[in-house]
Amino acid sequence: MKHTEDTRGIFPSATVIPLRDGVDGLEVLLLKRNPASSSSAGAWVFPGGLIEREDHADSVDADPIAAARRAAVREAAEEAGLQLKASELLPISRWTTPKNIFPKRFRTWFFLAKDPGQAVRIDNREILAHQWLTPAGALSARQQGEMELPPPTFVNLTLLLPYIDSETALAGMAGNPLAAFDPHFRKIPDGYCSLYAEDAAYEGGALDFPGPRHRLWLKSSGWRYEKRL
Repeated sequence: MKHTEDTRGIFPSATVIPLRDGVDGLEVLLLKRNPASSSSAGAWVFPGGLIEREDHADSVDADPIAAARRAAVREAAEEAGLQLKASELLPISRWTTPKNIFPKRFRTWFFLAKDPGQAVRIDNREILAHQWLTPAGALSARQQGEMELPPPTFVNLTLLLPYIDSETALAGMAGNPLAAFDPHFRKIPDGYCSLYAEDAAYEGGALDFPGPRHRLWLKSSGWRYEKRL
């Protein structure tokens, strides 16, 4: 019998990473959520939110990515005033909140999109501030305690580090398979280690077990993404 994953209690959502070319190279748009938000409270995130009923083409729409595209476009308009085209969004990954770690679980599709060159407009209620930053600049701000980043935001920023501008980022990421991140969190003395499916320790093995590595170290001394397959 084919196993069907139980997705009850997991909220489908979508996030878009707007890209633009700045003076110092590739930049991404980050938004600061209100500390009273129900998810990612007070953190800096990319525009995104829940996939609503209106995002489905019809009542029997079975294409989750199509609905996620429409949700990402809608959220970019609502949270940042950006008018994006669903057809121009590049899907790069899908993240699922791990069990027993956070009060709410989400399954989030992440997309890349080139900045349409419009002014960012926030509502100063759900979103309190915005910044265009290089991936390296955002990661440095997190390390210095100036910016809180959720793990998926941290990993996506790390993956964008090699690219010099939006065109190379879109072309480079388009060449990668769509990645599924279903983290297994492991407590360690200095924090947590978030393991992803390709990691040798993913199914419960010792963290120093020989083999592939795909993990995010979330230590109080600093975070580090590691991938060696």
